[in-house]
Amino acid sequence: GVADETDKSQYTTANVHLEKTFKSAPKRSLSWDADYVGYRSQEGRNFTSRGLMPNGTPIPGSDFHFDALTDQHTDSYITSLDYTEPLGKGKLSFGAKGTWTRTTNRSDYDAKSSMGERHDKITFDEHVYALYADFKHPLSDKWDLRTGLRMEYTHTAGENNGRRLENLRSYLNVFPTLFLGFNPNDRHAFSLNGTVRLNRPHFGQLSPFANYENQYSVMRGKEDLRAAKRAQLALGYTFLGALDF
Repeated sequence: GVADETDKSQYTTANVHLEKTFKSAPKRSLSWDADYVGYRSQEGRNFTSRGLMPNGTPIPGSDFHFDALTDQHTDSYITSLDYTEPLGKGKLSFGAKGTWTRTTNRSDYDAKSSMGERHDKITFDEHVYALYADFKHPLSDKWDLRTGLRMEYTHTAGENNGRRLENLRSYLNVFPTLFLGFNPNDRHAFSLNGTVRLNRPHFGQLSPFANYENQYSVMRGKEDLRAAKRAQLALGYTFLGALDF
């Protein structure tokens, strides 16, 4: 087969950051952030293939061809409010964050394609709301403790060619974090770090579009995929403040 692809993409970002400090407590702070991230891409794909007999003659009905144009628009709006309060030798931080993302994907196959003329459009919305807190405090001259907790609510919705996607899910998750550091002297440092993270399926894994690579390979997403939690516990060692193991 013979394939030809053209691809154009563009990113747009913007940020606003405001921060207030307090004279009565220099380590106390209040900050607000607002971000916009936009992504635009356009991909043109052309594929032609023909099956041949061992003697080189074409196999009847084996011709396969398509011309496709895919457009994807993604807009993300993010805002967060964070507060830090000193507590003795340590500090307490907490905040809230909201993320609103809409992805629109359109695929068009022309009338000359082997599968006929097709026009597919899918819109996918994901809203993530988070509350989080983090506490950091030295336990002694050699021991440090940092612990945190994050709660996230995720809401998803979408439409495929005007039909509501029924199997998308909304879910609530809680993620703890723990860090324990031990510094016996200037040469050696040990750490224990435990985290829980969420791996969300991306748009391509949820889209029910039929994405043709060739006549034998068609890829489709699965709209009822669930996010997966990932827990990690890591033991670290640093020598002379530069070599990490």
